[in-house]
Amino acid sequence: MAARCLPAARRRLGALLALGAARVSPCVFSTAAQQRSTGDECGPEDPHDEPKHPLSDCALEHKAIRLEEQVRDLTERYRKALADSENVRRRTQKFVEDAKLFGNEALLYGWSRDLRYRVPVQYL
Repeated sequence: MAARCLPAARRRLGALLALGAARVSPCVFSTAAQQRSTGDECGPEDPHDEPKHPLSDCALEHKAIRLEEQVRDLTERYRKALADSENVRRRTQKFVEDAKLFGNEALLYGWSRDLRYRVPVQYL
């Protein structure tokens, strides 16, 4: 691979030195356009050496099973969290209702106690 890139690099370096330091532009250092036009490649020497799909059918099945289990687990966790939040909401609502009842009862008890001392017993 390096043996194929080295001559191309030498040609480009020679072209740069021939231009001189004053005429060097950033486009000269761009090799992508030159490689496309000249066909120089620094890639793999044998195109058949490309990696094939690394996972077999069996490995894909195991991965699918593992992902399905993970989905089931996350769904179960979500449902439990949802039920827990619903329970908290119900308990809070009951607590507020009990507080209102207690406040009303205390208010009525205090009001009736005050009336007891002011109103004769026969009217209570």
